[in-house]
Amino acid sequence: MKFNIFKKDPKGSSVKDMKHFISLMGQAWQKTHTLLFFVFFIALVVLGGYLWQKSLYKGAWSDQRKQEYLNSQGKGVVFKEDDFKKVTADIQARQEENARPYQPLKDIFKSY
Repeated sequence: MKFNIFKKDPKGSSVKDMKHFISLMGQAWQKTHTLLFFVFFIALVVLGGYLWQKSLYKGAWSDQRKQEYLNSQGKGVVFKEDDFKKVTADIQARQEENARPYQPLKDIFKSY
């Protein structure tokens, strides 16, 4: 089975012309890829600097947004007095238990 690589396409140009075009594009890329990289890099640095400056100096909220934030902050805290009393009683019981003198336990591995 033999394949003919250099077939003519319907428009009349050959695959060889396409290879020549691709090689010319490759040469152009080799000449300009570093320049394109630096242009892209500088554009990203400038965009990043602009966004950073914008977030630092132009980040003011409107009065309506400030009021919404203040209203949302007041709703989250509820003091549960019964739970607080239980916790303080537990802490007090632990302090009393720690204040008692140490009483050694019997050694379970020793025969009496």
